[in-house]
This record gives sequence, structure tokens and C-alpha cells, in this order.
Amino acid sequence: MKRFKKIFINVIAVVMLAVMSIGLTACEDIRTIKVTVSVYDSGSSAMVEKVLYVDMYRHLAPDTVDAITGYVQDGYYNDAMFYINENHSSQIMMGEYKYDNGAIVKNAVKPAITGEFEKGGVIGSNLVSEEGSIGLWRSWVENSNSYSVSDDARDSGSSTWYMPTSSISGYNGWFCVFALVDLENEDNSATWELLKATLSGENASYVEYTVYYTGEYDEDKSFEENHGLTFNCVESDDFDLDAGEYFDAENGQYTCYNKYTLKVPVYKVNNAVKGVGAKIVSMEMV
Repeated sequence: MKRFKKIFINVIAVVMLAVMSIGLTACEDIRTIKVTVSVYDSGSSAMVEKVLYVDMYRHLAPDTVDAITGYVQDGYYNDAMFYINENHSSQIMMGEYKYDNGAIVKNAVKPAITGEFEKGGVIGSNLVSEEGSIGLWRSWVENSNSYSVSDDARDSGSSTWYMPTSSISGYNGWFCVFALVDLENEDNSATWELLKATLSGENASYVEYTVYYTGEYDEDKSFEENHGLTFNCVESDDFDLDAGEYFDAENGQYTCYNKYTLKVPVYKVNNAVKGVGAKIVSMEMV
């Protein structure tokens, strides 16, 4: 009888451990994207295709991951270019712009997503902004001087990714970090290092573009409508507008419409620019 009781207790313990294991696994809802990129390799002086696997953590940021999943399935990011915003040089960005025959065009503006991060009231999104992480870029408002004291723009993230090239501790709690790239994986690491070298390495070749908006800011128009403003982008050498001719945010208006410079990696043949040096070829859920 004692032997039977001992066996019974052991069986129950094994079952309980199995149930607990299943429960813990179920709590983690991870979606993986296979990202195929075309990037310039200075070693071979050619564009090459590489793959990066991205794990999205839906249990931490369900609204964000569901939205990104839909964009991936719709092909939204295909042909989107990687670039660096001069004001945020410690991160690579992707999603908002595409490169078309030497011109920068804006990708379709997606609806704003509720800010899934600690300061936005969602404690679960606890991933931090460091190399290997991917966050949802957002705006902030003028007169706050910083994202970290802005209440009015916490839900202004849309579809653009930011990918830190080093730790950005000041972002923690203020941006939704929804995904990670496993840099311990050799293939992932090799692709990431090539992207970094192409965008910010010693031999990086890029063209600077000035993004600016014109018109009157309309509070009644939606985020998708750029609040009534008109998007413009020209090579910085050709930008010659007077200061008063482009929009400059004030009194709580979104600062994402302020003038700024993009560094766009390019590849050249005989010193002539032939195309963008880093872009998305395709994304697929795996």
C-alpha cells in the first residue's frame, strides 16, 4: 500500500510539472519573422541577400505585434529602406521610407497604435532598448522637449522600427520594445554586423536627404493624414527653403513633422549612385 501511495504521488508530481510547463509555455506567445535583406557588402563590392530572424513578443505587446504581423503578411515592409535619422544616430530605422529611382518616398501611413510600454500604462512590455532589440518608433510633442515628459504622443507609434546599435537606457519605459534578434546566432549576427557596417561603418557611403513638411497643422485631421501637412524630401544639398517656409511644431503639436536629415546608405559604380545600400527584400512569418 505504501509503495502504491509513493508511485501515485510521483505520478501526480510528474503530471503537475507537465501542466506547469505547458502553462509557462502558453504564457509566452512568440511570433517569428524571417527578414530577407539586400545589403551592400564592401568586401565583395556587391549587393548581397542576407537573412535576419526576428522574434516578436506578443504576450508583452499584443496590439503592436498583431499590427506588425498584419503589415508583414500584406507585404508592407517589402522594399522599405534602412536609414539613420541624424537626431538619433545610435539606432537604425526602417519602415517609413522607400527609395525609388533616387528619390525618397513615404510609405503608406498606418494608424497609430496604443503605447504598450510602462509609461503608457502597460507594465508587461519590459524589454529594454539595447543592441539586438527592436522597438516601435513614435513621436513626442513640442514644449515637452523630450519624449520622457510627453503625455500627448505616447500613442503615436505606427509602423516604423528602430533598432539600437548600442544601449539607449533613456528610452526604457517610454517606447514599446516588441521584438528581439538573437545575436548569439551566427547567421543573425553576421547579417546585423553587415547592416551596421553599411549604415555607420568607416567605409559607409550615404546620401543625406532633408525631410520637411509644409502647410498648416490641422488638429482635426488624423495621424494618417499627417494632420493636414504635406510631406517633402530632397537631397540636403538641394534644400534651400527659408526657415519660415516649412512646418515647425509648437504648443503640443507632433515633432515628427519637424525638419530633419536622413542618412541613406547607397552603393556606387564608378562613383555614380546606383541604388540604396540596405533595404528589405521580403518578410514572412515562420
